[in-house]
Parts: sequence; C-alpha cells; structure tokens
Amino acid sequence: MPGRQTPAISPADSAFFIRKHFRPRHHSILVIAYYIIKRKEPYRELGSNHFDESDRRAVERRLIKRLERLGNQVTVEPMAKAS
Repeated sequence: MPGRQTPAISPADSAFFIRKHFRPRHHSILVIAYYIIKRKEPYRELGSNHFDESDRRAVERRLIKRLERLGNQVTVEPMAKAS
C-alpha cells in the first residue's frame, strides 16, 4: 500500500529472532559436519524413523504415558509378523 511504512525492528529484536530461529539449525548442521570429518566417511541420511527404531521400548513407554495423561487406558500387544 502506498504511504504505509513497515515497523522498525530494534537490534535487540533481531538478535532475539536470530537466537530463536537460526541457532538450533546451525548447531545440528555443525554436529553433522563434526562427525563427517571425525569419521572420514560421507554423509548418510539415517531416515525419518531412525530415533524411533534405535530405542523402540523408550518410544513405546513415552507414547503410552502420553496417551494415559490424555485420559486413555492403553494395552499394548505385539502384532503378528507378516509372512
């Protein structure tokens, strides 16, 4: 719109924005780079369910507790393996 000005952003606001939105991403990228260099091996995508599969029992316990806090009664039985 003509004549409309954008609000001024103070340096403190911009610093807060940077800390909140960019540092977590930078940290994870640095951790990845560290292990690539340390292990001298190429980057390998672990997949979206890597952490779920690495400690399956912990994931089950956490999800059961979450459902119980929401007021559900939970019974867990393993599914039969598909042949």
